[in-house]
Amino acid sequence: MKEMAKSILSRLSCDKDLFNKELRKLILWMGNDTEEIEELKSWSRQYFPNVYYEGKSNISTEGFTQTATQE
Repeated sequence: MKEMAKSILSRLSCDKDLFNKELRKLILWMGNDTEEIEELKSWSRQYFPNVYYEGKSNISTEGFTQTATQE
């Protein structure tokens, strides 16, 4: 799962908003695997520091879940 996520995020690195939206979705799909989620966040920080945003409003899965269910 993590390798697929990296592949997807690599392709979206040219668009900051899309990158972070996709990252939120990937985190949701990973469920409760906090170790894998933290590895993905760390990887994102390392390889895409100008795109990755760790602000609560962008990476929090709570806000994304509410938005996704309302659409």
